[in-house]
This record gives sequence, C-alpha cells and structure tokens, in this order.
Amino acid sequence: MNIIDSLRNNAEKYPSKIGFIDEETKITFQEMLNCVEKFSSSELFKNKNETIGLILENSIQDIIAYLGIINSGKIVHIIPPNITKKNFINQIKQEVDVDIKEVEIIKENIVFKTPGKLN
Repeated sequence: MNIIDSLRNNAEKYPSKIGFIDEETKITFQEMLNCVEKFSSSELFKNKNETIGLILENSIQDIIAYLGIINSGKIVHIIPPNITKKNFINQIKQEVDVDIKEVEIIKENIVFKTPGKLN
C-alpha cells in the first residue's frame, strides 16, 4: 500500500471525517482525495518529464500538490521554501526538467469545494 492507496482507503472508510488541517482550513479525507485526483489529472502532467519540482511549505494546497504529482505517476523533487540561491541552482542543474512555476500556478488555483474555516 502506498500513500495514495492509504488516502483512498481513508476516504472510503471515513469520507466525512476531517483528515487535514492547516492554519486556516480543514478538509475531509474525501475532499482531499477529490482535490488530489483533480490536480493529478491536470494538463500540467501530460508530456512532461518524470520529475516535477515543488516548493513545499506547510499548507493543505502543498499536500494536494505533493500527492497529486505522485498520483500522476511523476517524481516529486521537494524544494524547501528557504533554500539558498546557490543550492537551488545546483538542484535544478541535476534535474532534466523541473516545472516549478507551472506547479505553483496550479497549486495557487486549488479550490476547495466545501472548505472548513478554523476558528
């Protein structure tokens, strides 16, 4: 069982249970699965190389992007948000095609069907 199978399993067993929480939002396992599947079916992943870069912070959108890339059959190259310019350039040189900007644009446009706001 991989992480996507685990998410599907939880969405099936506990569809309306809150599964993910960040500073402002909470979503159920089913909502997360829906977002991941929508993200992974994006045009972004068609005809792209195997590795996609992702600047990963601590938000639900980042989890969706991470799981969506995995679900699309690609490899995630996680890049910390506080990376130095020199280290970033060295990591990019090691990759054939890292589509960071495109993933960030799509990630910013992730819309939750029924997001829950935290108090």
